[in-house]
Amino acid sequence: MNESERKRVRQIRAGSDAVKENPLSGYHTLYDGELSDVPTAVVLRRFLDAAIEETRLHVISAPVVSVRTPDWSAFVPIAESHISAHGRGKVGFVDVFSCRRFDPDAMLAVLQEALPGEWRMRSIERGAPSEGE
Repeated sequence: MNESERKRVRQIRAGSDAVKENPLSGYHTLYDGELSDVPTAVVLRRFLDAAIEETRLHVISAPVVSVRTPDWSAFVPIAESHISAHGRGKVGFVDVFSCRRFDPDAMLAVLQEALPGEWRMRSIERGAPSEGE
């Protein structure tokens, strides 16, 4: 994660005025990983449940999980946007996009517990330009 991404994560966690001033901004964190094992449908569902609990986001529809070896996918729509995990074999990609703040590091801990392996995290700023930009 570069310095700009770290600053954005700190702002999100702190609820800073810089983040609050643009109500159309989103909090988008991506996790890329090399997993210890290929996940099963049960493991993926447990991950989604833990992610929802950690972020306290609001589920609007049942999660969808699919494992068709070697491909796998898990997705849950939330009122604030979505949580998804996709991969092939032991390579995985997790995406958490929310209009509401969540702690990216806490989410990383959930991810490492549910889907052990080596994970890289990065956050990107999303949203409509603020006035004057």
